[in-house]
Amino acid sequence: MSDAALNLCATITGSRLTQEMNPEERLRAAFAEAQNFFMSTDDDLRLKGALAAVILSYPEDAPERDLLKRSVGALQQMAAMLSALQNGIPVDIEAMPLPDPDILPLVKWWNEAKDKAKGE
Repeated sequence: MSDAALNLCATITGSRLTQEMNPEERLRAAFAEAQNFFMSTDDDLRLKGALAAVILSYPEDAPERDLLKRSVGALQQMAAMLSALQNGIPVDIEAMPLPDPDILPLVKWWNEAKDKAKGE
């Protein structure tokens, strides 16, 4: 993944965001714009660029930024667990902390944006 492409994706997707938007509106707008990112067809790069744009659109101490970081952290935790399982590493699922009930459904919204871009 190219840092330049990631930065450009974040800049382009971030240009669609306004201060009046709440986190869901910002995420949905960034996810939709990321579907049109011309420099890469890599979904991982596009998702990361859109998430970076939304997180950086809030001040460091904003509660929305904390919510976004926790939501991304939950996604990273799930990805790590799945990777471990795919590689034959045992995972004690019962020992894992319960998910934060306030996290945002990032994967759901990302998939909705992808489906809409495809015309589904």
